[in-house]
Amino acid sequence: FDLQVEFNPAADPVDVPALQPKGFYRFEQPADAVSFTDSSVTARPFTAAAAPANPVIFRDEGQRSSALRFDGGDYAEMSGGPEVFTGDFSFSIWINPSTTNDGQVFFSKHSPTGANRFLCQFLNNSYHFRLGGISFNTGTGLKKTGWQHLAVTGRKSGANTDIVFWRDGAVLGTTTLTAVTAGNFTGLPWLLG
Repeated sequence: FDLQVEFNPAADPVDVPALQPKGFYRFEQPADAVSFTDSSVTARPFTAAAAPANPVIFRDEGQRSSALRFDGGDYAEMSGGPEVFTGDFSFSIWINPSTTNDGQVFFSKHSPTGANRFLCQFLNNSYHFRLGGISFNTGTGLKKTGWQHLAVTGRKSGANTDIVFWRDGAVLGTTTLTAVTAGNFTGLPWLLG
């Protein structure tokens, strides 16, 4: 009996244009790239920052996708990214942390003075989410290392925003953030890492 398995680089099974995301990043550029292509219709690239320690693209053997690898002193930036503060939203990201140390930021958006307006990170021994200056922790003891898919959904209800925080398809926590203020952050960059 002989079995051979090989990677099939067929077309993506997801019809990205039909989903109409504000951004969709595959990180399929060469390993030394400093600009990362957006596959959505908005076509906003992320750009590596904090040279010379830029994040690098790496590929896991046997995996379909590529990812950015950060070393703790680097990040990628998307200038003029979409705003999420005025209505319903969802945001998802695959992460692969090697530790569960607090302070690891996965994605963020700041005010002109540097205040965290939209943030997802490890903090207070939990997954921590911040929207418009109001914070939410999923609960202690839930952080883990290794590949995981994080998603945050928000549904506006008057001045409040109902938040659901997901990891690998399971709900880690829900809350209602009251009186979330949008502010004017149009044109300010989104950050990865």
